[in-house]
Amino acid sequence: MEFNDDTFINPNDDYFVLCDGEIVEPVNDGETINDYWIASEIVNYLQAVCKDKVFTVEKVQYKPVPCATDFYSVFLDGELIDGENVGFLHTLAFAENLADILRTMNPSKFVLIQRAMIDTNNQITYENVM
Repeated sequence: MEFNDDTFINPNDDYFVLCDGEIVEPVNDGETINDYWIASEIVNYLQAVCKDKVFTVEKVQYKPVPCATDFYSVFLDGELIDGENVGFLHTLAFAENLADILRTMNPSKFVLIQRAMIDTNNQITYENVM
């Protein structure tokens, strides 16, 4: 069995099972997210039954919940929307409204909202949140 996390196994962390890189979704009443020991037992069972597949355990990485003080940017087909009257850093509510308008005006284009991460050197990176 392969474990894709170099950190200590915390009993409070959540894990899921992958089959050839795709999340395994239980058909019956099973859980998708488990503790490490249950996930590893699932992998052991599945690997015994399906020897031609690669099963792994991966730690769930939860994204932080959006906060009122966060800034967001809107992208249209991968290009940052940075208008003279609009700017490019917005509250989540404004970004969602702008995205709705852009989707209406450009139905064939992909609209994405990303959280703007500003470091101490004022460098901006973006993180997918929705």
